Amino acid sequence: MTELFYNQYEFHRACSFIETNPDEAKRLLAEYYEKYPHDFSSKPYYIYVLIILNQIEEARNFLNQIELEIQNDSVFQQHSDKYYYAVRGMKLNTIRLLAREKRYLDLLNFIQRNPGVMDDYCISFYCRYQLGLLEEGTEFHSYYFNQVISYDEERFREHVNRHTADYNMELDDPNPSIFVPNFPLDDVIEEVKKYIPSDYRLGYGMFENTYVFRYDECGRDKNKLVDYFKVICFNEDESHFITMCPSNYCENLPFIDLNYMRQEEKPKIKVLSQIDKFNQRYRKGTMN
Repeated sequence: MTELFYNQYEFHRACSFIETNPDEAKRLLAEYYEKYPHDFSSKPYYIYVLIILNQIEEARNFLNQIELEIQNDSVFQQHSDKYYYAVRGMKLNTIRLLAREKRYLDLLNFIQRNPGVMDDYCISFYCRYQLGLLEEGTEFHSYYFNQVISYDEERFREHVNRHTADYNMELDDPNPSIFVPNFPLDDVIEEVKKYIPSDYRLGYGMFENTYVFRYDECGRDKNKLVDYFKVICFNEDESHFITMCPSNYCENLPFIDLNYMRQEEKPKIKVLSQIDKFNQRYRKGTMN
């Protein structure tokens, strides 16, 4: 009888696409809910996908609809575990939606009424800053918090430098995501600014947007040579970049192709030796 209410395999298969292909995840989850309309505990995942795809109005309407259906389904409420996860999932999406809608006062009030659903301190900090409620002179040691309070592009560039080959070449524990030695980082940063903001954004973060760019063989992600990199920026002001790094599993995400920037002339001998050194150190990635 459980197959009438849910199907664990179909649900997990649909969710497996959320990070790598949200359009496919949306399609599969929509099909799933048509077959299993009473599986309320899984419906927050569909709302989350809508938020990722910046379909905010549709996400808000679906959230309101599901909340009403849960309230009116006394049988479902008797399943304590599923009811708990359904309610928690709806709260998570309420937080995400309020953040994406930039309703910071409503969001601050919501987390105060519902503590512990997400990182209360981070949410409270961001909301209080946007509302002008932070105490003057407050100092933070966090790169993220400092960029929120007083954005500095040079600080961003210093942060991204940790993803370069030169920075990581002699480290015992290098960054798992590294641009190749000849990657024209400064030129690329200036180029990506032309495409942000745009409809290519993905709303994976609460206060952040993700953009994907294609630049063949731009770097390595966990020792695998990749053709894409991501740029993360603030949703409130997308000209404020947070980080930028090579990323795997991006081929099914909306992306902007920057391969027209690739230089066709042969690199200088000195650069070639650096590339050889880089590839030798991360040669494991060639086996993937």
